[in-house]
Amino acid sequence: MFLCKHRTTIAISLIIGLDRFIFNGFRAMIVLFLVKSLLYPDAKAFSIYGTLMMLAFLTPIVGGWISDRYLDKKFSIFIGFLWSLVGSLLLYLDKTNFFIGSSLILVGTGMVRPSAFPLFSDLIGRDSSNRDTKFTFLYAFMNLSTFLGTLVCAVLGECIAWEFTFLAMIVANCAALVVLICLENKPIISVKEFSQKMLGLCLAVAFTVLVFLFFRSGFNIPGSILTVVLLSVLVFCFIRLSTLQTDYKKLEMFGFTIIFTILFFICYEQSGNSMVLFADNNVDRNFGFLAKLGINFLPTTFFQLVDPIFNLILGSIIAMIWSYLERKNITIKIFSKMSLGILFVGIGFLILALSSFFSHEGLVSPLFLIMGLMFFVIGELCIVPVGLSFITKIAPQENASFYIGVWYFSIGIAQYLAGHVATLVAFNENETSLDVTQNLVRYTHFFNELFLICLGVTATLYLTSRIRRINLG
Repeated sequence: MFLCKHRTTIAISLIIGLDRFIFNGFRAMIVLFLVKSLLYPDAKAFSIYGTLMMLAFLTPIVGGWISDRYLDKKFSIFIGFLWSLVGSLLLYLDKTNFFIGSSLILVGTGMVRPSAFPLFSDLIGRDSSNRDTKFTFLYAFMNLSTFLGTLVCAVLGECIAWEFTFLAMIVANCAALVVLICLENKPIISVKEFSQKMLGLCLAVAFTVLVFLFFRSGFNIPGSILTVVLLSVLVFCFIRLSTLQTDYKKLEMFGFTIIFTILFFICYEQSGNSMVLFADNNVDRNFGFLAKLGINFLPTTFFQLVDPIFNLILGSIIAMIWSYLERKNITIKIFSKMSLGILFVGIGFLILALSSFFSHEGLVSPLFLIMGLMFFVIGELCIVPVGLSFITKIAPQENASFYIGVWYFSIGIAQYLAGHVATLVAFNENETSLDVTQNLVRYTHFFNELFLICLGVTATLYLTSRIRRINLG
């Protein structure tokens, strides 16, 4: 029995890793694919990418609801990978199938993500004392998958041919389906469940059509309308949750977790917004030894690989720290950990702000950026795996997928808002002539303000959680 459960846990972890490999590999090559292969203008490619990322965090809500209401979790994951396989195959056959292929991949990952984490939670036990440790190890493995997916898809796509990227996604989808089939000792659909699951399949098809129609035109929707829509969906989700959750204390704790998540990711996602241009404009990327290899500058995109590498290394270390504290009967409450997450991101911003004191002609050492990103990752590891562990613990088992879907959607809202925050440091058209030193001063003020905001948010949320006594170990 133990060996069977252990094998199933490994299989579910592999499935989660394959999902990360597929989607993050796909995400890494989208903009280049649109610009270099489909010959889209830069602005249109950015808009399409933004719409796709918003949908990637919206689809888990519907996918989670379909899973809870009409499909069991394993069958929902099976359908998700099947959808993703068909989408990858369409893209492999003809690149002009981009919108329909991407829509299938989006709905596929929206079916997989909200169902996979509750399955993992059930396997390790809802009352397990080292849940945070196991989820942190899982998150480190997920980031290894992200790293490999980004590397494989970027290298195969840009350096060889885009068809090889889609071929790699096809292979990963097939591997996931094989694992799922081997995991099941009974037919995927029984005669008794046939009508209910067929209804769920019909809803998945209808949802795919809606995603496709929105994806084709969504990047033309004004930002103000989009903001209202996103916030309305979040309010609707909590109204829906209030009808599902009879324990309002747990619902309150879930809402508090969502607030932590949104505030954290608004700050954290600057690593993919303002900090990218900071790296491009104000980080000294000229290394003498690279010139011998025929490379004049370290590519800006190199810093995008720092995150998954740090997650892989530090994730294992932090997981062992949580495990050590558990063995010593030292318990750090859930919201205390999440407060630390926001504080560590603030420290990352402080390091970036202080880097200006050690600049030379407006350029700072890349070590400051790498150190800042390291603290970002430590903060991430105090928020994401811990949050997943907590949500899957307090969510009713029959509605756990919907809870995870709402959590994913909150990250999507944070990413959308992070883009608006990043515009605070953006150049106006008449400021394109600013020199490197003036540019550094602008970024220094921006990072300093974000540090102070993180400090204030950490103190406020920590004290609020203590006063309301809603911590749950």
